[in-house]
Amino acid sequence: MAVTELPSWQTRILDSGELAPTLAASCATPYLLHRVRINGETFTDGGWGCVLPSVICREHSCRMVIGSDVWFRSFLAKESGVSPSGKLARQAYSRQYLEAYNQCDVVVQPHISVVSMIPNHASIRRMIHDGERAAKASLANCPALAV
Repeated sequence: MAVTELPSWQTRILDSGELAPTLAASCATPYLLHRVRINGETFTDGGWGCVLPSVICREHSCRMVIGSDVWFRSFLAKESGVSPSGKLARQAYSRQYLEAYNQCDVVVQPHISVVSMIPNHASIRRMIHDGERAAKASLANCPALAV
């Protein structure tokens, strides 16, 4: 899982150890859970250093990469009709994001509402629901997963 190491702000991959703290570190946000300590080291959201770590996954010999894209900027671009594979992609997305997007076999991009960013139980339930719905739709259209 990609996390950002503090205070260096370097992307790190945590591929062993307990899952719960690693997942918490990968998802840490400035308003809900700012940082997570694991084995004496401090980490925060992997998106600070690497929005979509698919290139890193490929470097670690992953045969299939399913990207979970919850970057608000890419959501706004997509909602505005700018696809990562379209003509205006370079103006809307970072070079790192486009490279990573192209390394994914499938990308799950849930609906992100501004209201859901307000930390409370209802917004968390809404984010989970939207994520599940997007995952089902994206994975259903992935030829690599067809059996």
